[in-house]
Amino acid sequence: MALMCILVWYGQTWILRKTGNHEPKNFYFIGNGKGKFVGAVYDMIGDLHWYVEPRSRKKGYLGRALSHAILPHLARSRRKQEISIDEENIGEENYNDSLNVAMGAGFRIKRTPQQRTICVQDLKPYKTLPLEITHVGMDRERLAELKRDMSEVVGKLWCIQAEVEMKLGKTYYTRQLQGFVNDLKKYRTLKMEDALIYFEDSQARRKSAIKRETNNLS
Repeated sequence: MALMCILVWYGQTWILRKTGNHEPKNFYFIGNGKGKFVGAVYDMIGDLHWYVEPRSRKKGYLGRALSHAILPHLARSRRKQEISIDEENIGEENYNDSLNVAMGAGFRIKRTPQQRTICVQDLKPYKTLPLEITHVGMDRERLAELKRDMSEVVGKLWCIQAEVEMKLGKTYYTRQLQGFVNDLKKYRTLKMEDALIYFEDSQARRKSAIKRETNNLS
């Protein structure tokens, strides 16, 4: 019997609004191991919302992704996780399926206000599970683009700081804003370059260690 292969990507997405709130949203994207995404889990910190495409439901993708990747990753930053399952919004069949997945992943019912079920789980046992995290890296061309973007951000912030100071006078606020500008100026040059160099060096060391281990086993 072949084992199911799944891959989970962690990423941040932005929903741009006219209100100016550009805070990123945290998502886990579930792949079927064949180059296709079949589901997603939205991390709302105090809740998790998930979706699996209809053709990929009841095949174990979500349950395995939660148990082997998502919950162990969340355990690195929090001690417990709650989820809510709303039968009125998703219907009876999807409600039962989601509740079964949650129970299979270790969640237990905390309370059931009306048609909404709240489940909770202690994440401490997941913290000790091995978790392989791979970063995709970045090429020099993309780094150059980000440096240009950072320069634009620094320039705009600098203009704001200067205008506020000229029109309202030098205050604690304008000095603090000037401090932000000075810090960001470093990131648009040396610090961003250092981050890439450190990543490349760490990847090289990792490959070298794997090669040595393989040679010792052979």
